[in-house]
Amino acid sequence: MDGLNMPNGIIAWRNGVIVTAAPEILYIEDTDGDGKADLKKVLYKGFKEGNAQLRVNSLRWGLDNWIHCANGWSGGVITSWNSENKLDLGRKDLRIRPDEGLIELESGVTQFGRNPDDWGNWFGCDNSTLLWHYPLSDHYVRRNPCFAAPEPRLFVPGDSAGPAQPVARG
Repeated sequence: MDGLNMPNGIIAWRNGVIVTAAPEILYIEDTDGDGKADLKKVLYKGFKEGNAQLRVNSLRWGLDNWIHCANGWSGGVITSWNSENKLDLGRKDLRIRPDEGLIELESGVTQFGRNPDDWGNWFGCDNSTLLWHYPLSDHYVRRNPCFAAPEPRLFVPGDSAGPAQPVARG
């Protein structure tokens, strides 16, 4: 498909693909089999364009059957294809269900590359932090608006994947 505005995320969906191309998330399909996409449907719109490395990105399926996305730090007030309800991203990531046009905030804000492990734990990063873990999902926190939730992200130290390092004694 020609004319997309800096596409930087793609995932297979239905008979085509979903693509992040701020200010939109699009569904794109080749309906006549000629190798060129001829159907383009805006699923969500309102993402800020900002810096090229800070746009909505990183479409990933979750175990919860939602597609999760990194906000990219640009934010925006998002509208779905089927609704006039608006969602202000602020400093959070998001998850979508394109069939229903659903969109929800998700814990953490990831600059680029929000990813799960095999057990449903979510991770992200930014220029200054190699790895964040988001153990507390925002949809659980929203169930009780009176609950003062702790910080929803934890820093994962760079040496945590390897063996413990000895501490030098002076």
